[in-house]
Amino acid sequence: MNLPSHRDPKKVYHDPYHFCITFPDRIYPFASLIEGKKVRWRRSYEHRLAEIQSKLGDGHYGLKLTTYREVCHVLGSGLFIATATLISHTLWGSDVALPVLFLAAMLAITFQEFYLQPRTYNQRFGKSVVDWISWVVPLGVYLFVYIF
Repeated sequence: MNLPSHRDPKKVYHDPYHFCITFPDRIYPFASLIEGKKVRWRRSYEHRLAEIQSKLGDGHYGLKLTTYREVCHVLGSGLFIATATLISHTLWGSDVALPVLFLAAMLAITFQEFYLQPRTYNQRFGKSVVDWISWVVPLGVYLFVYIF
């Protein structure tokens, strides 16, 4: 089974975008058995993905991998919130830039999930929606709490 092109390890380290979107693949903490050997990290992730896609078809991740990836997205959103807050405080001395930074991030995520990912990696619309929600909801909640 051919894995999506964003799984190409040669691309991952030369392109920051590929590095970021494949980061969860590389830190996959669950073990898999491949030819009687216990493996972890990227090999385990790719093995599990190949198993799922051989059963469900290309573009499917299954419940466990989807849950894992969405948890990574929520954590990434939290990391963005912390970084944006730090940048806002460092450059402007206040949270004044947070709404602008968050809205820019939300637009970029919308573009990525509904334009780039489907065209580049054949991502299904349902996965785009779930990915978008896992990124944007934490930003929206933080922004809502910040404004009110």
